[in-house]
Amino acid sequence: MAAALNRVGIAAVYFENYAPRGVANVSQGGAAQATVYQVIYAYAALKTLAKDARIDAERIVVMGFSAEAGTTILTTSKAMASVLAGKEGPRFTSHRAFCPGMQAMPITSDYSGAPS
Repeated sequence: MAAALNRVGIAAVYFENYAPRGVANVSQGGAAQATVYQVIYAYAALKTLAKDARIDAERIVVMGFSAEAGTTILTTSKAMASVLAGKEGPRFTSHRAFCPGMQAMPITSDYSGAPS
């Protein structure tokens, strides 16, 4: 997906989180551990992209499919954003979760308000 987005002029970052952590099958207990790390990585990527002059920091979107959609849902948390990007740090413009599982649901009142 990242390569396809790149071809049409959209910057995209993809990181492999499962294999380096020895998670072979996310449906058998690996998703919860990986999701925590992925949220941290998502905010690290956000902060890095926001500093890049080639990137419009007001148009950074986070997106995930299936197990990674749980990560995307967790990035909607205002508390997570504050801790991982700082109170005045960059924020995702939109959160796109495709076919998410139910492993990650933040408190409703904690949503960022960005479109999803």
